[in-house]
Amino acid sequence: MSRRVFIRLSWKGAEIIIPETADAIRFEKPNPPYVLNILGIGQLAVPSYAGVKMVILENAQFNRRWIERYISGGMPPRAYVDWLTEWRASREPARLVIESDIPTLDTNMLVLADFESWEVRHGEEYDIHYSMVLYEYKPHEILKIPPSPSSPAAKPPVFLGSRTDERAAPPQVYTVVSGDSLWRITQRYVGDGSRWRELYEINAAAVGSNPNIIRVGQILTIPENWL
Repeated sequence: MSRRVFIRLSWKGAEIIIPETADAIRFEKPNPPYVLNILGIGQLAVPSYAGVKMVILENAQFNRRWIERYISGGMPPRAYVDWLTEWRASREPARLVIESDIPTLDTNMLVLADFESWEVRHGEEYDIHYSMVLYEYKPHEILKIPPSPSSPAAKPPVFLGSRTDERAAPPQVYTVVSGDSLWRITQRYVGDGSRWRELYEINAAAVGSNPNIIRVGQILTIPENWL
């Protein structure tokens, strides 16, 4: 029997329901500790056992047939992609609820979308394959210490002008995750996966002679004209 999983995402008063196959979902925790830099405090180490949860939807699919069968009044596949893209760009948390006949998949927590990619298969808008990584949202409450009444009034900032010896900003890079390809990464940045050769040309030394093979964890440089 094919088991079904329903993913509910709530953001800004709107809720979408996505039907998924159970084997398209993985739950992970980052192994190495996280080190966060917080302005005014410095580095804060978060050990791996206290790390945030990750929910990975890998090589999943928006298919009109599934939506019409399992969701009453569901949106078209492209509308799901647009909704998720707008939410991810907002950098705001959404409520993730996963309901399944597999108890270990049941989830209810706030999440942020850190990565997404999609491609239209066979040129049909009702057959969209995608991957997405969701991170548990954990706000950090930072204590703000008010200035002492006896301390002198704060001086206004002094504008020093630009420096001629300032270093150029480092190039933006992208870390490859499971399910990635040059086509999918290009689609994510410029909305046209057929331009993947531009990405390959500036990363040929790192990728090697076969552009169809990239490794998880590999660092790729993003072309400046894509930013």
